[in-house]
Amino acid sequence: MTQSATNDQPTIAKPAASPVEAPLTMKELGEFLIKHYGLHEGKFDLWLEFQVGFGNFGPKPEAVQPGAAMGISRIGLVPSKVDGPFTIDAAAVNPVKPKRSTHDRGKSTSGKG
Repeated sequence: MTQSATNDQPTIAKPAASPVEAPLTMKELGEFLIKHYGLHEGKFDLWLEFQVGFGNFGPKPEAVQPGAAMGISRIGLVPSKVDGPFTIDAAAVNPVKPKRSTHDRGKSTSGKG
């Protein structure tokens, strides 16, 4: 909520703009990070680091209350010790691609040698 400039009544802030694409789920974000870091084996969970700030909050100086604000400061992956609902298997989402041998490079794909 925001404070109105004309009176002391709080007003509802306008909603944020629509995202460019569909937002990622927690599992999709974990899969993206596995591919980003080039991980091909092991099981991982999404890891979030939070930052918490404490202070006095309120709509006007005469109406403050003790409170806290929290935000996500970093996102990453941590090796999974126990499989949970968000555990991601790197081998399943980012398998190692077979390398082409140097012997295969000279062969024609048309079948005419």
